[in-house]
This record gives sequence, C-alpha cells and structure tokens, in this order.
Amino acid sequence: MALGELQSALARLFTDEAARADFLCDPRAAGRTLGLDESDAETLARLAPRALRQFAGSLRAKSVADARRRMPLTARALGEAFADHWRDALALLSAGASRADEAHALAARLAALAKAHRVAPEWIGDLARYEAAFVEAAHRRFGVRVLLFRFPVGRIAARLQDGGAVGDCAAKTTLGVWTRRPGGRLFHRVWTLQR
Repeated sequence: MALGELQSALARLFTDEAARADFLCDPRAAGRTLGLDESDAETLARLAPRALRQFAGSLRAKSVADARRRMPLTARALGEAFADHWRDALALLSAGASRADEAHALAARLAALAKAHRVAPEWIGDLARYEAAFVEAAHRRFGVRVLLFRFPVGRIAARLQDGGAVGDCAAKTTLGVWTRRPGGRLFHRVWTLQR
C-alpha cells in the first residue's frame, strides 16, 4: 500500500469515532472501506487498538485546548461544558474544515441551543458569534464584517475579560463591525443601540 493511502486511513481512524469503532470490531471489512488491503488492515489491527484510542483521545484534547485559546471568553462562560459543545459542533463538519468554520459551527450550535432555552446563559450564542467573528477576521487579509447581536456582547466580553461574573444580562441590540484594509491592522468596534 502507498504511504499516502495509509496516512489517509490513519487520519480517518484518529479523527472519526465511528470509523475507528468499525475498524476495531472488524478490521478487514472496515479496512477495505478505508482503502487498506487485507494485510495492512490486519497488521494495523494487531498494533492499533490501544494506540488508536490513546492517539484519538490526545487529538480530541488538543482540539479542545486550541478552541479554548481561540474562543477564551466562550470557554470561560461555559466552563467544563465547553468541551462537549465543541466536540458536538465539530461532529457536524466535514474533514478539513477551517478554524473559522469550526468557530462558526460552535456559535451556530450555541445560538440554536440558547434560543431553545437548552443552554445557559441566554447570551452565550451571541458571545460565541462575537468571538467567531474574531477567528474569521484573523485569517482574512482584508474585508468588512458586520453583525447584529441581541445582547450587549461588548459589555459581556469586557466583564469576562476582567474575570468578573456577567450573570443575567438584559437584551440590548448591539452592532459589531470588524474591518481590515489590505495589509492593515484589524479594526473592531461594537455599539449598543438600545440603552
């Protein structure tokens, strides 16, 4: 088997929980779906079960740690629940999604859960959308992004950044703008439209 095919199969086994479970149950059949020939599947099956689980676990932990660094305020607000929300959001994305796609997937998930009153605090979806906009802007060389928020995300972010508690926060329509000129620095501003 070519090295590229083996690397592709391993990458899928490390990142796709269902593929990994199938492979550990029936290496030959699952190996065929992964593009492995029978001997490679058997060799990998003899070496792999514990190593696959350990490496997959370390990749999941690294993914969550990276996400916490990219969206620190959302992570702080959610506490330990952040990791589960992050993994659930990533499960809906295709392999190779960008960091911005991942951040937007988490934000969309949290916004939907907050709207359905299935996650607290009520403003968490707006905060995640706010931070996802920064993740997206960090990877753009230029552009403009304008978002409307239901809650005063600037105030919420400032309180969390200072280490304070936000608690219940009244809805106040807020406008956020992110701009970057070609080769320039990122400019960001929020305005609360209702007092």
